[in-house]
Amino acid sequence: MGYYIRKAFSSGPVRLNLSKSGLGVSLGITGLRLGVGPRGSYVHAGRKGLYFRKYLGTNKKKYRTTTREQFTAQENTSSSSLTIIKILGGLIALIVLINIINFLADNPGILIAILIISALIGGTLFYTKYSRSRAILAYRQILEQVFILETTKFNKENIIEIKNKLNDPNGRKKAEEIENNIYHATLDKIIDDNMVTSAEKKNILDLESVISINDAYKNTAKAEIFKSYYLNAIQDRLITDSEINTLNNIAEGLGIDQSIVKEEMKVVQEIIKMQKLKYPLTPLTSVPITIQKSEKAYYCSQGKILIKKKAPKGSTNEYEHIVKREGNLIITDKRILLVKDGTTSINISDILDIDVDIDNKVLHVSKGTTVTPTIIQTEEVLYCGKIIDILRNNIAL
Repeated sequence: MGYYIRKAFSSGPVRLNLSKSGLGVSLGITGLRLGVGPRGSYVHAGRKGLYFRKYLGTNKKKYRTTTREQFTAQENTSSSSLTIIKILGGLIALIVLINIINFLADNPGILIAILIISALIGGTLFYTKYSRSRAILAYRQILEQVFILETTKFNKENIIEIKNKLNDPNGRKKAEEIENNIYHATLDKIIDDNMVTSAEKKNILDLESVISINDAYKNTAKAEIFKSYYLNAIQDRLITDSEINTLNNIAEGLGIDQSIVKEEMKVVQEIIKMQKLKYPLTPLTSVPITIQKSEKAYYCSQGKILIKKKAPKGSTNEYEHIVKREGNLIITDKRILLVKDGTTSINISDILDIDVDIDNKVLHVSKGTTVTPTIIQTEEVLYCGKIIDILRNNIAL
């Protein structure tokens, strides 16, 4: 730090200084300058011959430093240089802003033109947003009036004309949200009476002809509604004629492809088949393995014996099932057999309980002889479980 006398020669905001030490550069206004020179960054202030200069991040004394001290000193210098650069950038921005203001003050016509253009842009943006809001409201109202309230007659051309006003990205996104909500509301409204009439089916088709929902979304929405009726029908493991008619009507009325509800309808047919089982059961005439002469077989199909194990790390499930044996599954009046490269046998008399997992087509057979249940997988899991249950309950008869 020091005070000294010198004569100032101003040459604008940016100044190059050439001396024996090298080349430096400084920037500032009258009375204050920031610079970077051969000896480091500095602040220079003063007027009318009296000046003050302060170097930042450096020491005028020369001394030896260790490697660690040199590294620390370099960090301090870099930090100070970065600070100076930020300050210089701020000053440059300030100078540019002042020049712009002075220029506009000297040229009021340009300032007026800028204000007019800004007003036009702002007005255009406001009008666009306002028009979009009105178009969104109009589109929602027309869909509600036609398909939900049914107070307005369906006119495809009119609806599409209103929808086409939402032609910007934000408008199309909002239209998609409206269509999703109206579509679900229409489906829910139609099935309130557990029946889809021909008029309601036409209503769905009309709606699908004007909205932009893709087929995958529509199929998923319809399948969810069908599944709710399906779960309600099978919860007591008893299917009535009324429930069958409702399921068929919902599937046909909503236009659901049979492949989408194939598994659900398969379970329904299996329950119907299961309902016909009564004691005494009708034995099979033959089976692909040799059984005891005193045994009668009542079921034969392909099956698997599974072992439940803890899933490996990283798996989405806590447990996994591993196939222990896969082959012919045969149920007799005495045993459950699974035969292939050996035999797994469960005595009917040892069975305490049967738990049916429809989704995974799995039977959990609990026995009095072991703590761990035997896991059996087969296609007709409900039908198979019902046969075992009938045989278990009548084994002593």
